Parts: sequence; structure tokens; C-alpha cells
Amino acid sequence: MTEKFATWLLKRIEEGGWSMRQFAQRANISRTSVSDVISESRPPTFEFCVAIAAPLGESPIKLFQRAGLISGKDENDLTYSELEELVTQLTEEQRLEVVRYVKFLLWQKMTGGE
Repeated sequence: MTEKFATWLLKRIEEGGWSMRQFAQRANISRTSVSDVISESRPPTFEFCVAIAAPLGESPIKLFQRAGLISGKDENDLTYSELEELVTQLTEEQRLEVVRYVKFLLWQKMTGGE
């Protein structure tokens, strides 16, 4: 994506007619977290993307891609589509557990661990 994540997010919040505080409440995260991502003082995380997905009506996978957390695979890629479908059926707590597990797998890959 050519548009910065922070710019895109601010635009989406404004389109929704929300203040940052209202948006943060909808996403069940702190206003500071939203502000920090928009001001680019901290990058969006997997957890942040999962939290804001529902209020924005976006899939977490698409937000992971937009934020640069995963590569932008073709939307018709069966693996991503299947994962997206499965994850949307989980509770918020279960989604966070999936994110933690994926992070663990990435850590293993980066450190050469089994």
C-alpha cells in the first residue's frame, strides 16, 4: 500500500465520525494507543490491528497487510482466506491467543528454534 497506515487510519476514524476517544472505546483499547499509532510514535501491532478490525469493518488479515506486519498476498490466496474465515469465528480472547501463537512461530523462525 502506498498510503501510510497512520494516514489511512486517521481518515477512516474521521469517515466514521468518531473522535479518537470514541474510536478507542469501540475497539476496546486506550486512546493513547490510537494516538501513538496515528502520530507514528509507535507502529501498529498485531493486537492493535485485531482490536480495530471490527469497528472498521475490516478483516484482521487485511489490516496486518496494510500495517506491513505480513506480506500482501493475493486476496484469493486460499490460506489467507481460510485463516480469515476461521479467525472471525473465534472469541476476542481466542483471537489474541492465535496472534500470540503466530508471533511465537515467527520468533522460532527468526531464531532458528524448533
